[in-house]
Amino acid sequence: MFVQSKPVFTPSGRSPRADGDLPREISCLQQAIADNEDQPVCVYANLAEALFQKGDTAAARVALLQARRRETWQLSLDLRFLSVFQNPGFEDERADVLHRLKTLQADQPSVHEQKARVYFQLGHLDACERALREGLARHPTHQRLSRLMVRYLHRIAAWPELATTAERVLQAHPNASPVRTALIRAYTKMGCPERALPFYDDIVSWDDPNAKGLVAFGKALIGCERISEALEVADMAVSVAPYDPSVHSLRSECLAALGRSSEARVARKLTLELRGSSSLSAAVRAKLGRAKRVFSAVWSRLSGQ
Repeated sequence: MFVQSKPVFTPSGRSPRADGDLPREISCLQQAIADNEDQPVCVYANLAEALFQKGDTAAARVALLQARRRETWQLSLDLRFLSVFQNPGFEDERADVLHRLKTLQADQPSVHEQKARVYFQLGHLDACERALREGLARHPTHQRLSRLMVRYLHRIAAWPELATTAERVLQAHPNASPVRTALIRAYTKMGCPERALPFYDDIVSWDDPNAKGLVAFGKALIGCERISEALEVADMAVSVAPYDPSVHSLRSECLAALGRSSEARVARKLTLELRGSSSLSAAVRAKLGRAKRVFSAVWSRLSGQ
């Protein structure tokens, strides 16, 4: 069987590349443009994104300008490059984005959603709320608007309204994992964690377990004083995301509540190591690898696999 050792880059599609692949990808895109400058917007946008990733800001801006000349819906490019525009030195680009948002007039729900999403990512929360509420007033059942409203309400810690909104979303889309996680957190913050307990089967038997959901449910179990069950959930979370400090923090909290002080200190130390270093030592990675193998047995037992 033939095994292709190197990726083939196509001008029309892009996913984030490793730094070692960037020169070849950029060369491929530039060659496509050299052969025919009349390329679709995605080619120039892909080239701009690759050049930004490389750090060649001047060339990236030129490619992005070419993409804008071919794009009729500028907001799509704003959303794609918003993470770049949030860096120092892109004040003019951010100002252009905000100007376009203020002048954009359309009543499609997707427009309200995209406007709110840009405002949300830029931290303009008042404008984000106005866009969300205006959109939901006209399209109250639009799911993407409702889900973004859940994220916004979580950001500002408006727990009662979040709970009401998330419950409505889950009625229509019971498998919306991020919304369920936000709802569990809201119940815990509101002082009624027992309302999260019916989600136990959804959390434990979920085909694609989510560490954030497990941590949120573990916190709810602690609030219900069901510490042993919370520890089992924390162990499952470690098996899913061994490098996430929040899962080890939850585990430390459970162990301390059960009086297992020495184990709690170890988990707390690991939490601090993970929070304080983006590049883990070989010893820490080995320790986490052993932990993942041990805790995966707990996951298999509880999920019935």
